[in-house]
Amino acid sequence: MIRRPALRGASTFVLCGLLCAAPRPINAQTASQTLPPVTIDAPVQRQAVRPARKPQQRAASASRRNRPIQTATANPSVPNPPAPQGDGGTANASLGTPPIKQRYQLPQTSASITAAEIEQKINVVDTEDAVKYLPSLFVRKRNNGDTQPVLATRTSGVGASARSLVYADDILLSALIGNNNTIGAPRWGLVAPEEIKRVDFLYGPFSAAYPGNSAGGVLLITTRIPEKFEMTAKQTEAFQTFDRYNTKGTFRTDQTSVSVGDKKDNFAYFL
Repeated sequence: MIRRPALRGASTFVLCGLLCAAPRPINAQTASQTLPPVTIDAPVQRQAVRPARKPQQRAASASRRNRPIQTATANPSVPNPPAPQGDGGTANASLGTPPIKQRYQLPQTSASITAAEIEQKINVVDTEDAVKYLPSLFVRKRNNGDTQPVLATRTSGVGASARSLVYADDILLSALIGNNNTIGAPRWGLVAPEEIKRVDFLYGPFSAAYPGNSAGGVLLITTRIPEKFEMTAKQTEAFQTFDRYNTKGTFRTDQTSVSVGDKKDNFAYFL
């Protein structure tokens, strides 16, 4: 009965002593006045030390600094280079835009060649020889007079003859009955080399103005109308010797062609 109140009195005495001994809060303004100031300096950028130059280098540098500044002036005696003309998407800009491309506003890249350029630059034996030097085209012609020269492009090889279209005055020359290099070549022989006016090639893939077989491209042959009487006779001979694998011989090919044309007033013909 007497021990329990004594313990309660001791606990109250200890609690009062702890509260009295607790530290008081320090004023922030007083603490800031007692702390020493801290100063942070910005980093100093160091300049790279250049190696000492030789006397010859110092002299050359000084001469460049003392050289007067020259300004470009127009020289009336020297003509300015001509500005590029023609279609920017045409391989031969001197020929301008092909008629079919200009008519339908086709966005395709094209390449063209005229009869004058064919006569000056290409040894044309057959009609297909006129396009053998156009960019990104290949004509698989095995010999003079070959009836199966296939036209190949970047996207369609010699085994896909039906994927490139050949037209002569909007008449289809491609033989779509075949799609190979045996019986699927275009009928080049329907156009004589002498009646070619110009050749335009529209590169694929596909053209909105032509069927889906234009995946490789479209070759357009434009024929000309003779302005006066003309006649051409041509005989071509080719020989090739072979002596290997127990086979020896001289193999010969020959080709004969005759063309005649004339124009009388509004009537013209070409045979």
